[in-house]
Amino acid sequence: MIAIIGYGKHVINTIIPALHRTDIRIKYILVRNDNLLKNHESVIFTDSITDILNDVEVTHVYIATPLSTHYHFSKLALLAKKNVLCEKPISSSLQKVEELFSIAKTNDVLLDEMEMFTYHNQFKSLKKLMKRPDLGTLLKVAACFQVPHLQKDDIRYDKAKEGGALFDIGFYPIVANLSLMENSKLSFGKIFSQELYEVDLTGVAIFVVGGVYGIATWGLGAIYKNNITLEYSNAEIIVNRAFSKPFNLETEIVINMLDGTSETILIPQDDHFGKQFMHFTSKNTYEEYGKKHITERC
Repeated sequence: MIAIIGYGKHVINTIIPALHRTDIRIKYILVRNDNLLKNHESVIFTDSITDILNDVEVTHVYIATPLSTHYHFSKLALLAKKNVLCEKPISSSLQKVEELFSIAKTNDVLLDEMEMFTYHNQFKSLKKLMKRPDLGTLLKVAACFQVPHLQKDDIRYDKAKEGGALFDIGFYPIVANLSLMENSKLSFGKIFSQELYEVDLTGVAIFVVGGVYGIATWGLGAIYKNNITLEYSNAEIIVNRAFSKPFNLETEIVINMLDGTSETILIPQDDHFGKQFMHFTSKNTYEEYGKKHITERC
């Protein structure tokens, strides 16, 4: 069974419904005192982490608290020999990430990070399309995710909780670049802020491998963009709604060829959150690939 640490809007509106759709049993949700009277079918609401850590029926823990607390809760769960799926990123510190993976390896449990868009058939189809010889040579990968400003009390604006656009929004185009350009390395990166804000709001990162370069851009307080574009010598591939989308949304991939022809590939709705949770709960042992994939980003 799984336990959830945190009870924000994301958990209420997205995670709990995804777990219900996939018939994954939630035993506990760790909440603050003012949420103890909440009722959600057979779920036990508790404000004591020890209830979760000491319960042998709880084999998997999902952490959905502010970034500043990820390391603390991940370490407690791993030491209790629970498999952990943590909201992105696991930590802003490479040293802490390495420590957590060391604990996971010692206790032979899984430590993974929430990157649901990579489980969607849209992204998987994109990776398969990249092998088509008629596209020519891959020249450039561009991924962008940016959203308008949120409410002022949103934790993304809270420096004490390690808010900011990089760790929340920039995560997606960065992961996309690293996944689509295997073995690429960061060549340049910079984040930007504005007056009246104590956290970063926009950023850019450039990755290079061989003769290919990738650009990741992101922003908080900008016109909405959510796409990936791949440029080849003979074509371009355009993926809209690449990162954030509801589970019941039909999407598409557009291929524009150099000769002026165009092809649209329809992608049926896909439960990407549900898929990642199904993958997570099917695992019970340490896996080296996860460590390599995550630490490369830190």
